[in-house]
Amino acid sequence: MIEIPLSTEDLTKVRIAPSPLWERVTSFGVLLHHHGRDTVHAPWVVCARRVLPGTDILALVAAMCVAGRCPDFLTPPPDASGTDFGDELERLRTTPSEVVHEGVALGDSRASVLKSLLPVPTTTAELARQLDLAPAAVSAHLSRLKDAGLVEPHRNGKRVYYRLSCAGKSLLRIFGETS
Repeated sequence: MIEIPLSTEDLTKVRIAPSPLWERVTSFGVLLHHHGRDTVHAPWVVCARRVLPGTDILALVAAMCVAGRCPDFLTPPPDASGTDFGDELERLRTTPSEVVHEGVALGDSRASVLKSLLPVPTTTAELARQLDLAPAAVSAHLSRLKDAGLVEPHRNGKRVYYRLSCAGKSLLRIFGETS
């Protein structure tokens, strides 16, 4: 058995109970990425999906889809024990934009691939020429963006065109990249 000695001071610095905001963001992650494998959450997911249609959650979807993880700014550690949901939500609202940009960072190349899909759907080869990147690099970026739910592929004959998904458009809109 491993023992870790902790002082009273150490314990006061440990976040033992999850915050109300963390619980909601984590629940949303389960809802977003649940594919029937987790039987514990299945009844809640079915119920939530019945209630959500028509609710505008694209900004949250976009933020949570990048790299398949939850950005740290969405679940800041509470300032004090007993913090309620309203207090945490206010802290989230006042998060500086540079922290949000860093939390949802795509990297320059991947972001340029995403932005290049704005006007019209484009093929990998066209994007590679347009961005002066290797086709293999563009393909890898598109694959990650597709896995994140930010782009959608569509076949037309032998060509595969990529276009922004609703979440991809929403992510660009959040950062003021749409015209």
